[in-house]
Amino acid sequence: MPDRIEAALLALDAYQQNLLPSLTTGHRESRAEAEGLIHGLVGDLLRYAEYNDLGTVDFLDQLVRTRLDHDSYPLALPDHFRLNTEVQFRQNGRTDDTPAHRGFIDRLKASPTGRDACTLRVPGLAEPLHARTSDLRVADPIRLVPTRTTGIVFSALEAEAAIVALSTELLRTPSDGTADPKVLADLAELSGTLANWSGTTPGGVLRHFRETADNVLNGREEPVDAPTPAELAATAFPDGIAEALQAVQPPPGNRPSPQASPGTSTKRRP
Repeated sequence: MPDRIEAALLALDAYQQNLLPSLTTGHRESRAEAEGLIHGLVGDLLRYAEYNDLGTVDFLDQLVRTRLDHDSYPLALPDHFRLNTEVQFRQNGRTDDTPAHRGFIDRLKASPTGRDACTLRVPGLAEPLHARTSDLRVADPIRLVPTRTTGIVFSALEAEAAIVALSTELLRTPSDGTADPKVLADLAELSGTLANWSGTTPGGVLRHFRETADNVLNGREEPVDAPTPAELAATAFPDGIAEALQAVQPPPGNRPSPQASPGTSTKRRP
């Protein structure tokens, strides 16, 4: 996490230097300037994404939901923990019997006694874990994983979907040594990262999701949702970034309409 905070600071440094080079008090010295620059940067990223026909609404909704989960987890109510929320066990009052795992909420069940329960899907464990929501908190995020085949993976949930998709691709490939080395390398990197996050082993993660992929191929399970275009839009800029940054302004006729709904593109990339 410190590396990601430092990266955000450097991004704000560059944004401030390019937009307001004469600013005497910057975001590192002033809380008000930091908030203003963050608001401006987020707004400009939204406009940039819209102009380049990249979705953003689903991705921002996911961030907001995660933030709400993080802010409200002490209440530990089912309506504050959503399905697929990335969670881990609290450290306070931890005993040797407390699982040292992270995973995703698969089921939520309210209890009239206030001991609301949930089921956790842990990558690398064959059986789910059962816990009270009051024993959980929002999990620490995984590190960003740059892959060769699916772009930058930025969350544990996205890593899970990517591993299942790659495992499914391998199961469809003849077992004659022709598997794409990029797919194999990405599987190794993603399974190691997800195992480190979940508190399991890379081998366990691969076995777990190979079984899931086999079930999907044979119709025993629904396919794992792949990242949406909006989520992928947050992982990489389009090829024409240099030209887009050099352009002073788009022609008036090609600018997104102010009346367009959020996330709706009004211009196609060349």
